Amino acid sequence: MNDVYAHNSVPRSDAVYAGVMAGLIAGLAMAMVSMMMAMLTGEGFWAPVKKISVTLLGRSAVQNVGFEFMPVMVGMMIHFVTAIAFGIIFALLGGRQSYGSAVASGIGYGLAVWLVMQFIVLPFVNPVMADMPPLQFAILHMIFGGTLGSYPAFLPSIGGADVRTMRPPRAS
Repeated sequence: MNDVYAHNSVPRSDAVYAGVMAGLIAGLAMAMVSMMMAMLTGEGFWAPVKKISVTLLGRSAVQNVGFEFMPVMVGMMIHFVTAIAFGIIFALLGGRQSYGSAVASGIGYGLAVWLVMQFIVLPFVNPVMADMPPLQFAILHMIFGGTLGSYPAFLPSIGGADVRTMRPPRAS
């Protein structure tokens, strides 16, 4: 096994844990920004999660403005399960990398997720979400992906070394 691969590989269980944690944090960041944007544009604070709930509840989930328990809870569950799943995939693919590298690759990953979701998946499973303005949705996914770059913080260190920085030791 070559040294670079051995150094960058992460046990699957560690990557899954890191992906779950980073996915939760990234999902929270994306939801917070999305909900604030919706509130500032007059759509209403709960509009983003209610739009997500259309996936399972149908268009009736967005008929009323404001908080409604079922659409909000269903939308939150869909959002966070999806965020965790994408976080796990990202951490499994990413291996050990520096924060800068993880954030940069996360932004690219977020844009890839946006393209697939907005133009391939959502038109079939949730047309209400597919109608989101593409630039706004892309920015939200860049926030999501960049925040996924936090996953190295949740990986265990190797032999006491600080793998979060991945810097070689300094010469004395």
